[in-house]
Amino acid sequence: MDNKQNSEFSEVKSQINEIKNVMSRGGSTFRLIYAASNFRLMFLLSGIFSIILPILYQVMIWVYKSCQMIPKPVLIGYYFLIFLCWCVLIVVRTKASIDVSKRLDLEYSILSIFKQVLSTKIWLSIVPVLIFLVVIPIKFSAAFTYYDYAPYFGIVLGLVLNMIGIMIYEREYSVAGTWMIISGAVFLLFISIPIHVALAIVLAPACFLFVTSNIASSKGMENTNEDN
Repeated sequence: MDNKQNSEFSEVKSQINEIKNVMSRGGSTFRLIYAASNFRLMFLLSGIFSIILPILYQVMIWVYKSCQMIPKPVLIGYYFLIFLCWCVLIVVRTKASIDVSKRLDLEYSILSIFKQVLSTKIWLSIVPVLIFLVVIPIKFSAAFTYYDYAPYFGIVLGLVLNMIGIMIYEREYSVAGTWMIISGAVFLLFISIPIHVALAIVLAPACFLFVTSNIASSKGMENTNEDN
């Protein structure tokens, strides 16, 4: 094989590899963007917020003797703190998606990332289930008590996380989702506790389990690579 044929062969091989890479990225955009390691910080912060915010609310109840006695300015400040926590999580989550898009040479505007994620078939399974689960407490509101909404929310979120974990083969989502489903079911069916306490117990451990599982998986992969 002469130099010209070698050059043509190398060019064709390069083009084939490029096509494969594009097809691979396009077919697994959701999995690449939602890889557990990309969202470790977000889940860690979510776990911390899920502990701090309920504790603060409980302290206000102790100080003012009941939730009805908490002054409105104090409640407004508390709700503003919740809003700030949500903003932090949104920024962290958006930054994670943009960083991944940059590494994959994808368009990394908010709109383009949103389109890339929604273009995957995974949402065809998740969205109908999510809509159905959200409609249930609205349709059967008479059957839900004040204490039922927090654990039910935990169950719904847990089911979604579990589906994501199974579909993209990221066990961290399934571990967190399983805790939410089990703990939410316990509080929904057997034990009635205040909403802020239920949220802390359902959400915080799930987030920390996600982080712990991801750290363990990362260390396991590092050890495997070292052995090879």
